[in-house]
Amino acid sequence: MRKALNLWARQPVVNALSRQEKLGLDYRRTKRAMDELESAGLVIRVNKFKQGHFWRAPDMHKALNAFVDRAGRRAAP
Repeated sequence: MRKALNLWARQPVVNALSRQEKLGLDYRRTKRAMDELESAGLVIRVNKFKQGHFWRAPDMHKALNAFVDRAGRRAAP
């Protein structure tokens, strides 16, 4: 589960397939890990996409945005 948590810093919104590819787990193990993270309140399931379930890590998203604000958000040219 620690490896799954470390991946959130790179991608704060994911689906099960992206986690499977990054962690090298089968679907059931990936789903179990995501369910555990959801039960612990670390991620939130988003069901509004036709492609399946997505999960987001709101605290990680907030932390990344705070970092960008402190570093100075760069505008597109």
